[in-house]
Amino acid sequence: MSCDAYSDLWHDFFELKKRNWPDCPYPTYLITNIKKCEEDGVETICCGDELNWTGRLLYALKQVKCDYVLLMLEDYYISDKVIDETFDEILSFIKQNKVSYYKLEERANLKAPYYLDSDFIKKVDGNVEYGVSLITSIWKTDFLNAVIGGEDYRACEFEVRRNMEGDISHSPDYLCLVDIRNVLNIAHMVQRGQYIPGAVKTLKEKGYTIDTQKRGKLSIYMVFYLKCYHLLRESPLLFSLTKRIRRTFGGKSVSDKYMEEIKQNKYN
Repeated sequence: MSCDAYSDLWHDFFELKKRNWPDCPYPTYLITNIKKCEEDGVETICCGDELNWTGRLLYALKQVKCDYVLLMLEDYYISDKVIDETFDEILSFIKQNKVSYYKLEERANLKAPYYLDSDFIKKVDGNVEYGVSLITSIWKTDFLNAVIGGEDYRACEFEVRRNMEGDISHSPDYLCLVDIRNVLNIAHMVQRGQYIPGAVKTLKEKGYTIDTQKRGKLSIYMVFYLKCYHLLRESPLLFSLTKRIRRTFGGKSVSDKYMEEIKQNKYN
């Protein structure tokens, strides 16, 4: 999933996919507005400028027509060699266990129980914040369509909706799991429109140089701020306390803002 405004990331994304997953047997699609991707082995699905994020995704799913999709964002790069056998095992496991959603990385330490006798797969229950999200995941296409619900809204709202009480992703009818191994070796490259210095450095150490001239890199201050924020998120008690203090003084988080707008039906 992408958009024309992020087309400067496409070459690095697909070049690293080609280097680190050369035997990937699955068709690859880029979903965007109008601009065509010229990378080898990539089919562009152009959705126009009228649709928002979920509208473009729904349009693309109608074109692809398959039971499962591996959904990725354009700023999450495959940074190291993918072991095909491991990925094949995951696909077999998903089909055998009728998994609706299988997250392939864990950005935060989810407070969730391990699934069955596994020591690397966790079960995502409805009360787990951002358990179902846009981080690199394999989706049962029917479930993804049901989660979107036929509506057209932005990506940030997609994740906020997953945390709302009564969201379909919380239903016990769907099995949602997270694999903490990061088997695709995903590196998150861009935040707030700029490259993350640590991710750029990691790729350089692996022999791949990112040109940061166009977007620039996050400042040391912003990196520190974001690290503090993510550490705070690791403690639900502290994070909840911080949100309450902010609300007391009239401040609102991004999720608070979208929750209010969703309840006011601003996106219908």
